[in-house]
Amino acid sequence: MEKKKEGKKDSASKRGISRRAFLKFVGAGAVVSASAGRVAAATSPEAAEPSEKIRVSLLVNGRRRWVVVEPRWSLLFVLREKFGLTGTKV
Repeated sequence: MEKKKEGKKDSASKRGISRRAFLKFVGAGAVVSASAGRVAAATSPEAAEPSEKIRVSLLVNGRRRWVVVEPRWSLLFVLREKFGLTGTKV
């Protein structure tokens, strides 16, 4: 009987990934891929409809800066494209 128990463990480990682990992996992948499109559309300045611009004040590197932005623009977009701070990374 001891051999059967050991044999089951060996055959399970030889199969690789378990059913539970596979389903968790596939489920997580589905959630990421489904939400990635929404996040990309929400953060891409080109993807959204143009809207009313607003004036905001930002304190960047110890300096107060005023800029007119659209609400759909991300802070990254403003820092890189409007202020020319290309050292800013995603």
